[in-house]
Amino acid sequence: MESSLFVFTLGLTESWWDKTTGTEFPMCPGTVAGDFDCEQHFFVNQDYDFVYNNLKDAIRMIREARPEGPSFLLTVSPVPLTATNSGNHVLVATMESKSILRAVAGKVAREIENSSYFPSYEIINAPPYRASFFEPNMRSVTLHGVDQVMKTFFSGLSKEFHVTPPVNSERGKHRLPPEAFQSQLDIKCEEELLAAFGDKK
Repeated sequence: MESSLFVFTLGLTESWWDKTTGTEFPMCPGTVAGDFDCEQHFFVNQDYDFVYNNLKDAIRMIREARPEGPSFLLTVSPVPLTATNSGNHVLVATMESKSILRAVAGKVAREIENSSYFPSYEIINAPPYRASFFEPNMRSVTLHGVDQVMKTFFSGLSKEFHVTPPVNSERGKHRLPPEAFQSQLDIKCEEELLAAFGDKK
């Protein structure tokens, strides 16, 4: 079975690279695995042009491999940074990072055919909701927040393509099956690992 829709969720702009191979690491070496070597590893806070060009290249390569599709749905993660190497306060670093990603997603969605932007970031962070979709730590998104995003998503599908959204019979809400929340659990695990390497007093 081949997918007809590819979802790109843009998360952050801070990244760590290997000087010898030019490989980008999923996380800073020495936090979750491996050892950090200041002579071997270097930090890059990706700017607008870097993200824009790489996202367009990724979409181009996918479409070269599959000329008949898929369509692309671009989103931005609402989860703020837990730490930063930018030298700025983490709140400032988060705003800069998310602003870059949101601007890139919007431009690419406008420029590339069969690409769209879905405002999951805006739904969770919208001022009218007064941060009610965040857990007490003000970083993790609650299941109620996920419900609201998915309800909006499936509502759009229903209106545009006459797709019947899945319904959780116990709660009467538009929900993905439980296994779809594994990514949320993975994020939580990753955050716990990062916290373990935080400042100890």
